Amino acid sequence: MSPILSTHRLIAMLTLLLAGLLFQSCLESHSPPVCTLQFEVHQVTVLNAEGEAADSVQIQITNQENGESFRPCERESYDCPVEGFEGRYTIIHDGYFEHSEEGKEFNLRVTGQKDEMSFQADYTFRNDGCHIRKVAGPDSVSLEASN
Repeated sequence: MSPILSTHRLIAMLTLLLAGLLFQSCLESHSPPVCTLQFEVHQVTVLNAEGEAADSVQIQITNQENGESFRPCERESYDCPVEGFEGRYTIIHDGYFEHSEEGKEFNLRVTGQKDEMSFQADYTFRNDGCHIRKVAGPDSVSLEASN
């Protein structure tokens, strides 16, 4: 075998080995995500029996894992939108980021009551390392006659 051919073969093998190592290091990269400064607020729109935005609804949010009930705009000192404005009520916001485990989903049950009308809706959220993100749950709910 000529020395030139074996040199080319050696260079080709080293190139493949280095490419494989670079590819592997890209797969194992665990660099932190790039986060925005935006403060995420998740809301639900509550509609009355006529399909119009409902004001003055008493909302309760319960963490399904630990049974803790809370009102996100009363507990923390974050600026929340005006509750009930155009029927929108805050469920959770990024102020609860530190109360959740990164990458883990958590379930909330949201209930609302106004006069003899009520609703119940279940939501799933996840701490994605930057923000609280909604995984599942309705954007709007309708008040119905309570049983």
